[in-house]
Amino acid sequence: MKTIIFSFYALSVFMIAVALLGGTLSKHLIDGYSMKMIQTAGIDRAKIDSMDVLIDNSVYNMNLMMYKIEKLKNTLTLQDDNSKPIEFQHYKYLYNSVYVPLQNAVSYILRIIVGFTGLFILMVTGLIHSVTSYISLRSRVTALEQKLGIKAR
Repeated sequence: MKTIIFSFYALSVFMIAVALLGGTLSKHLIDGYSMKMIQTAGIDRAKIDSMDVLIDNSVYNMNLMMYKIEKLKNTLTLQDDNSKPIEFQHYKYLYNSVYVPLQNAVSYILRIIVGFTGLFILMVTGLIHSVTSYISLRSRVTALEQKLGIKAR
């Protein structure tokens, strides 16, 4: 019984540690589960990445058009053209504004659930440990009273 009780104590301490250190030491564990939960909810990272590429292409085409208009304007007004060509950049608007905050929110929810579960297991294990210790002590006292011939109360 002692082994079971101490294993539950260790489990509860591990769960509380995972909840408290979820942003540092157990980040990969929590983030992995939160990504799985997001994907099972129907939000796929590949789809978000493909939509980000479409948005990046649209922004690039708009900037390229503005660059060409500016270049044409400088040519018509005979001004020096000091602008450099537009380079394609990955902004990841949807990934940074939707996916990452959603993943962080799910991660915090998981950490809170794991923390409360660890606290609950710790309290129940402490209660069971107290009751079993009391019962064990009571049986040892009655056995000692019988050996000594003392009348039980």
